Amino acid sequence: ENLTEIGWYAFSNCSSLESIIIPENITIIGCELFRYCSNLSSVILPNKISEIENAAFEGCQLLSNIELPNSITKIGTNAFYGCKQLIIDKLPEELLTIGHLSFGYCSSLIRMTIPKNVITIGSYAFSGCDSMKDITFSSSVTSIGQYAFQCNDLKNIYYSGTIESWCNISFGGVDANPFHHASHFYMLDEFNDWKEITEIEIP
Repeated sequence: ENLTEIGWYAFSNCSSLESIIIPENITIIGCELFRYCSNLSSVILPNKISEIENAAFEGCQLLSNIELPNSITKIGTNAFYGCKQLIIDKLPEELLTIGHLSFGYCSSLIRMTIPKNVITIGSYAFSGCDSMKDITFSSSVTSIGQYAFQCNDLKNIYYSGTIESWCNISFGGVDANPFHHASHFYMLDEFNDWKEITEIEIP
C-alpha cells in the first residue's frame, strides 16, 4: 500500500498475469509496464493516476475491464495499441493529450467522446479501430495527426464547436481530417440538439 513508483517494463511480457490492482499512491503508469501481458483482462487504477506512458498496455489483447480516472491528463504513444477487447466510450475529463497510435487497432471500440480539454490528437491515434462508428469532438481540439481516424466503418462526426473553430484545426495531412473517412457531420443547433450539416456558406 505504501508503494509510490513502479519502474518501466516491470511486468512486461508476463503472459500469465490476468488481473492487477494498482496501489493508491501510484501516479504514473510507466512505459511498457504491462506490454504484451497477453492474458491481462482486468486492471484497477487509483484516482491519483496522471499519466499513462508509452506502450503501457500495448498488446494486452484480452484487456477489457479498465476504468480510466478523470485525473489522467496524458495517454502516451501506443498506450493501448492492439487491445482488441477494450471497450470504453468516454475518456478522462482532465485529458489534454492523446498520443500517436494510443488506441490503434482497438477493434472493439464502437464510439468515442473526446473530452472538452483535449488539445492534441496524435497520428494514427484511433487508426484500425474498424468497429468505430461515432466520434464526438469539442472545440478545444487544435491539432489532429495524420490517419488519426482511419476507421473503416466510421460514419458520424459530432462537433460541439463552430464551423470557424473546425476550420482552424491543424490537420497533419488530408487523411488526418475525420471527414476523409466519415459520411455525416453534426453540430449543435440553437436548442442544443444535434443537427446534421448539409450546407456550408463560404464567406
